[in-house]
Amino acid sequence: DSNNVWYSPERIRIITFYQGQVKRIQSLLSNYGLGCVLVATVDSSQGCEADVVIVSFVRSNDSNGSSRQRAGFLTDDRRMNVALTRAKYQLICIGDALGTLACS
Repeated sequence: DSNNVWYSPERIRIITFYQGQVKRIQSLLSNYGLGCVLVATVDSSQGCEADVVIVSFVRSNDSNGSSRQRAGFLTDDRRMNVALTRAKYQLICIGDALGTLACS
């Protein structure tokens, strides 16, 4: 039974802050036969957990460094809390480390 394997698609959840990216990721995963991986917005993930959660920080920053002002999701502590606390075993954060995520 593939559900008993830790890396099975049913145990993975991908979370992003924007509905447009949810649709894009779902489309890409379907193209690779991984349509059963759950992709959702942060807001719809409240109260849900998964063994492995991948959080996509989609916004990038320009060279002058004011990402927190333009990426509103970074300033919303409740949404950030939901995004970062959905994983049971492993949390993977993907983003622009020198742009959006560098500004704290």
